[in-house]
Amino acid sequence: MSVNVRQVEVFDVAGAPRQPLVAARTSPERKAKFAALAASRGMSESALLTLLMDTVLEENSVVAGVDSSDEDRPSSERVSLRLRQGDRRRVIARAAARDMKPASYLVALIRAHVRHEAHVPAVD
Repeated sequence: MSVNVRQVEVFDVAGAPRQPLVAARTSPERKAKFAALAASRGMSESALLTLLMDTVLEENSVVAGVDSSDEDRPSSERVSLRLRQGDRRRVIARAAARDMKPASYLVALIRAHVRHEAHVPAVD
């Protein structure tokens, strides 16, 4: 008879230094599926997410020489827009279809146009 034994490292969480946190909003169904997958492998959800991140980062190289530039940092600059009658309603509808706030949708739209990048997120 063979027995699999896992060695578990115990450490004091209260005394451990805080690590950066990665979080994502998801549906209850997706969360339940992820929890079940983690449990089926004897892992916590956090451990499975860490494994997923490590695997993705291992298999996908990061472009060398790309630093966080001012463009990637949150902006404190504000711009006011005056929309034509009816445009606000359309913006709200398009943002809602993409599960975005109207201001975030407009920022994504402007950035995509100014930077000649892909369009704003598609409707799911």
